[in-house]
Amino acid sequence: MLMTYPDMEEMIAESMTLLMERSNKLNSKDQSAIGQEFREWLTEGFCLDELLIFYFS
Repeated sequence: MLMTYPDMEEMIAESMTLLMERSNKLNSKDQSAIGQEFREWLTEGFCLDELLIFYFS
């Protein structure tokens, strides 16, 4: 199945929302680590191929 760009955006948004909801149940150190990962993704970008491998594995 070929995904379009809007489909990919929606998948990423849903995944990030779920991660943030789950992180609320973690201790503050783990919440901070997840926040740092998100900041790195936003500032440094990410490899779409790596994201897809992670999502579909």
